[in-house]
Amino acid sequence: MAQEALGTSPRVAAIAMRSVPDLDASLEEAERWVERAVRDGAVAVGLPENVPRISLSPGDGVEAAGHEAARALDWLTSTARRHGLVMWGGLHVPASPGKIHNTLVVVDASGREVTRYRKRHLFDVSLGGHDEHRESDHVEPGDEVVTADLGELGVWGLAICYDLRFP
Repeated sequence: MAQEALGTSPRVAAIAMRSVPDLDASLEEAERWVERAVRDGAVAVGLPENVPRISLSPGDGVEAAGHEAARALDWLTSTARRHGLVMWGGLHVPASPGKIHNTLVVVDASGREVTRYRKRHLFDVSLGGHDEHRESDHVEPGDEVVTADLGELGVWGLAICYDLRFP
């Protein structure tokens, strides 16, 4: 790691970007941000919850999600290896028929997958009228608490978005 440039504390970058339904465009955008993070001395980079930006309705899009997740995972592992970074990002991985797992994948600086976490707490809300969002209609929740041993960066507990309300 480039510790000499960072002093005693490694730099970790959290990328907040607007993923779009076009995987290639989303990955190009992510690549620009990763390259900037590397230039700024990051040794680890986190990407958003749904990098491929797959929009699902119940029972639809699971095959597409699997294909997009595989492509995004290939990009994640090769990018981590190319830049020597620990990286993580969110993918929609097929689960039971018609549903996906909202999955956080962590890879090490050699591009090896360290672990996966499946979002446990799904976001369902009804604000009255037609203003309703039910993640549980198309996402199957995970059932495990997961940590990632990231070596010099320590052991990290993993969560995805709404999970943060349930420490």
